[in-house]
Amino acid sequence: MQAASLAEWGYIQHEQCTPQSSVTPGQTRPWLPFTVQNVRLFGNNKSNIGPRGKGYGRRKVTELGINLDTVRGCSFAAAHGFRGCYGNCYLAESMARYHVKYWVPVSMWLNPCLLVKDLQAIRSDYVRNGVNGDLSFDWELSVNVAELCDT
Repeated sequence: MQAASLAEWGYIQHEQCTPQSSVTPGQTRPWLPFTVQNVRLFGNNKSNIGPRGKGYGRRKVTELGINLDTVRGCSFAAAHGFRGCYGNCYLAESMARYHVKYWVPVSMWLNPCLLVKDLQAIRSDYVRNGVNGDLSFDWELSVNVAELCDT
């Protein structure tokens, strides 16, 4: 038995998610890779609880949360027509609209002082590594961050 394609299931690929590395006619901004930044905690609308216990629709959800990325980007996101490993990648969906070359992994910098400060400010006893990338592209950095978070 042959596996069904996404098109057979009624899935139509967005034109927005078919990246071009260069600026095409009519395109106003180029595709750029992730910028190298310090590893910091951040939130999103699924990880930060808002007023009255609501988890969605909260303003300023990116200020502090339980998420971090040691590597941003993932070369596996180029699979399935730049739709990701399973044809539905969160990274591919979210970064395509900002014209970020999400298929190019970029390791972040570790500043232990900043990360420890973030860790002390959260109430959670865990963090999630790998929201906008695959941490396996830089195991040394990922293990160092995990050991720092475990202290």
